[in-house]
Amino acid sequence: MGYGISALFVCEGLIAEGHDASVHVVIDPHQATRFANLGLQFLDEAGVADLVEHHPEESQIVLPRLLAASETFDLAFVDGNHRFEWFLVDLFFLGRLVRPGGVVFIDDYQLPAIARATSFFLANRGWKLESVSPADDLHQWAVLRTDVEPDTRPFTHFVDF
Repeated sequence: MGYGISALFVCEGLIAEGHDASVHVVIDPHQATRFANLGLQFLDEAGVADLVEHHPEESQIVLPRLLAASETFDLAFVDGNHRFEWFLVDLFFLGRLVRPGGVVFIDDYQLPAIARATSFFLANRGWKLESVSPADDLHQWAVLRTDVEPDTRPFTHFVDF
């Protein structure tokens, strides 16, 4: 969540679309230690703190818990650990948490590890690349749509990515 800027925009969208009874799930293990809880403070000051459910743990702990609780989401905004294996695990769980045909917004797509991990889901899981921002050394984002069909691949299926 960092300073809460993206969370503020998500909350604004929820309110604008009449989903003010919905909740925006935020995972940030560093909110207290790295950001002095400023993101939570800004959400409170904006009057949208009630729309946010903050989990102060790593995503590799929280996402399986959400899956076990049968949670589902229409949208996932991913801007967490940028190491390949961590990001790949995030996408794996989001592939099970985001409804079929849902949206996964990826930040920092310009980073090789992020683009490479994403390519697995494009090549092997039937996800679609909907949009990519212009290339930039400092920042790029991508919008993906999850597959709409159930995963019926045989165990031997693999496409190099």
